[in-house]
Amino acid sequence: MSDKAVPFFFDSTKEVLIELSNGMTFGRNKECDYSVVDHRVSGMHFKVVIKDENVFIVDLESSNKTKLNDDEVTPNTEMKLSRKDKVKFGAQSYYFFFESIDNFIIPDITKTLKISNTLDIVDEMLEDNNRDFSGINLSIATVGDKKESKLSQLKKSKSRVDEYEVNLKKILSDIERRDIIAKDYDSLMIKIKNSQQELKNANYESRDKLEQDHKSFNFSIAELNSSIQEAQERINAWKKDIESIQTKIEEVKRVELIFDCLEKDRVLEQELSNQVSSYRTQDLDTKKTDLQKKIKDEYDNYKSLQEDYADSLKYKKNRLAS
Repeated sequence: MSDKAVPFFFDSTKEVLIELSNGMTFGRNKECDYSVVDHRVSGMHFKVVIKDENVFIVDLESSNKTKLNDDEVTPNTEMKLSRKDKVKFGAQSYYFFFESIDNFIIPDITKTLKISNTLDIVDEMLEDNNRDFSGINLSIATVGDKKESKLSQLKKSKSRVDEYEVNLKKILSDIERRDIIAKDYDSLMIKIKNSQQELKNANYESRDKLEQDHKSFNFSIAELNSSIQEAQERINAWKKDIESIQTKIEEVKRVELIFDCLEKDRVLEQELSNQVSSYRTQDLDTKKTDLQKKIKDEYDNYKSLQEDYADSLKYKKNRLAS
């Protein structure tokens, strides 16, 4: 069911809905989008124009005119339609609506009856003794006349119409209720069918098997709960073992690192030991003493030469001065 609002005409005579579209034509010709058999209707009588959500009718210069709410419309002029506007052409009377067709409720045809108004007028005429009823034959029978008066017939007819209206409304209400119940019944049957299919797919076509499995499941669930508890206890113990192992792994890594450092230190120690042994074989202390003595002797010689050179310069300077 769609809730989308659409423009349409309601033909109260035929009780049909005519969905409208832009440019849709109405008339007597078969080429029209909606043709009618009526000699008072022109071949192309009027058309529908839709702009956005506004709907218009345009009289196509028809012979007997198009009426909107009993007023003739000007030919070739767009006339905007409002909800429940009556469009009349020839013997056709259409009512305009713009709403969901699926949710549209056909108006109650009994609301068009006007008999009660007629009866009220007759009652007023009879109550007014001063009015002149000449020329009006009400055919009212005398008291002793066995023939039923027309007024009595009219009242009885009105009473029957009222009764029929009440019965019709009740029937319409029952029909509406019947349709609702029928839809509910169809929905329920579909639901039952789907449920049965689901049970069949699950291999549960009887409740006995379900109850047996339920008891079995309850027993199995109890066992599973016990097993789960035991497993949880084992898991907790394993967690403690894992923590202990993790601590040991960290300790092993630390010791392993120490071993690696120790091995490197031993290699370095061997290299240094070899170098020390090499230096010991070279008698470096003796070489040091000899070299220090040579440096001292050479330094003393350097100072002696420096003093001699200074004396020589002094002598030359004195000679030049004299």
